[in-house]
Amino acid sequence: MTWGTSHLGISVLLVLIFSTKEYRAKMFQNRTLLLLVSLGAVFPDLDLLVGVHRTWSHSIFYPLIILFFIHTITISKGLKEKYPKIFNPETRFYLNLFVILWLTHMFYDSSFGPLAIFFPFDTTLYDIQGGVLLNLSTFILSVAGLFIEITPVNPLIGSNVFFTNWTPDQRIQYFQTNILQYPILDFFLHLTIFLVYLRIIVLPVLDQQISHRYPKFTVNWIRFSPATFSPSILRSLIIIGLIIAFTIVGPVQGNSQNFNTSSSLNVKVLTEQFQPYQLSTVSYPTGAQVTSELNLPATSLQMSYIWGLVNQSKFDSIKTQLDALIKQMGVHNVSQQNYTGLFKSYLNEILYSNSTISPTTQVSKISFSINVNESKYKTGFVFGLFLIQWNSTESFDQNFQLNTVFTIYRSPILFQSYVLILTLFVLLILINKDLFKRKNISSFNNNYKDKQ
Repeated sequence: MTWGTSHLGISVLLVLIFSTKEYRAKMFQNRTLLLLVSLGAVFPDLDLLVGVHRTWSHSIFYPLIILFFIHTITISKGLKEKYPKIFNPETRFYLNLFVILWLTHMFYDSSFGPLAIFFPFDTTLYDIQGGVLLNLSTFILSVAGLFIEITPVNPLIGSNVFFTNWTPDQRIQYFQTNILQYPILDFFLHLTIFLVYLRIIVLPVLDQQISHRYPKFTVNWIRFSPATFSPSILRSLIIIGLIIAFTIVGPVQGNSQNFNTSSSLNVKVLTEQFQPYQLSTVSYPTGAQVTSELNLPATSLQMSYIWGLVNQSKFDSIKTQLDALIKQMGVHNVSQQNYTGLFKSYLNEILYSNSTISPTTQVSKISFSINVNESKYKTGFVFGLFLIQWNSTESFDQNFQLNTVFTIYRSPILFQSYVLILTLFVLLILINKDLFKRKNISSFNNNYKDKQ
């Protein structure tokens, strides 16, 4: 996903990379104007201000029409003489550049989510995908061709793809919170791209403006490098970094780690569909401690289920018979007695352990632990839910949620080693008192001034 900040950096870099030397030189002739024109890379996102993102401003027609007029209309000599600052080759050049950056914005936006690329002639949002076709049948991967797919998106879905288009209540309802966590590393990725834009486009303009207005004032933008620091400070910073790393991998992570998996089991008796059972396979690493919880749906329907841990091979041997019975009798004529009888005759073979439940009870959750010491449960298990009794006059569609938590205990020796190493690094930073000596702070300032 591209942000406005990364649009600025990426789009300008793209133009610079594919420009000729003469074109680049012309771009930098008027840096202030170049800074203003570079905003063309974020111009399409102005539609956020009116709450209809990726519609009119993300259409391919508007920039193309502008380019057409730039290169088609001949400005009269009278206008050129009357408004020389507007109607001149330089203006045409920078207007060209503005539109090109506008187009690159849509190019990068197509990598994530749909665009109303044919607006206003077609207000539909289209999901655009393109790339290469890889041939997997050869020993060395080879390119088999190219592809491009332009798929229309349901208007009800398309208008809600970007939660910026939603009302505050819609956002809170979707995310179930009014505060949304955003991964900091993703933020730094966009920030780094934006810093490239600042360095190439913005800072030179600021230098130029400040030098022009304040000739006696010199601006040296900070540029850090390892050589900027004294060896003592650099050594201490490295130790601090190691302390942070071992703090995270040791005490912060603790001596155990918990992981969650979730799966949905669906059982339905409908007019045109009969699905009386469903299995779910749960996997985990060897040696994990495993606990599962089955969440029951709230319902007033009269029905009963058998659940348990399934012997997959045994179940596969009778699955064909169960499916054939359902197909033979048809959805409308499934005999509950025949089905339940066939299932119960194999019950002890296909289930390692079992229990009967009814969603109409007051119990909303059922928890059970897995004995991972048994070889059949060492790396996973198959959970089965089977409908055995129901009211044939009622239709229903029931969803059960199976949540599994497995805990992996870290090696005590490894964990203690992390703590020991962390302690040693803390001692090193305390011993290395040079970090706090005034002379080294002065040395850092002198080194920095020398680098400037």
